[in-house]
Amino acid sequence: MVYYPGSHKLPYMLYDRYDHGGTRYTIGNEAYARYEKAVADAIREHDLQPQEFIAQPGDVLIWHANLLHGGKPMATPNASRKSMAVHYFAEDVVCYHELTQRAAWIDPDDGLRS
Repeated sequence: MVYYPGSHKLPYMLYDRYDHGGTRYTIGNEAYARYEKAVADAIREHDLQPQEFIAQPGDVLIWHANLLHGGKPMATPNASRKSMAVHYFAEDVVCYHELTQRAAWIDPDDGLRS
């Protein structure tokens, strides 16, 4: 995994902060490509340097929701790249998707609550 230390302190990269090719209510077809360009521009503008996290068996990595991160090509072709991503938020808040800014919906009867 590649991540950019300090990027979590940047303003959130919400889709209304760059030209995504759509409207206030819809996302254009070029949204992700333009999002990636906006991220690359922020990395360059703030002179962020990439770091690698190479997980060992049993490692856990927890990061801030705004940390810029991504994958790289596999260095060891036969190695596992299994992972599990979990997003947590307080019970009394509404979770919004990063790009669409649409509210997530949780069915209170889905059995996922403790």
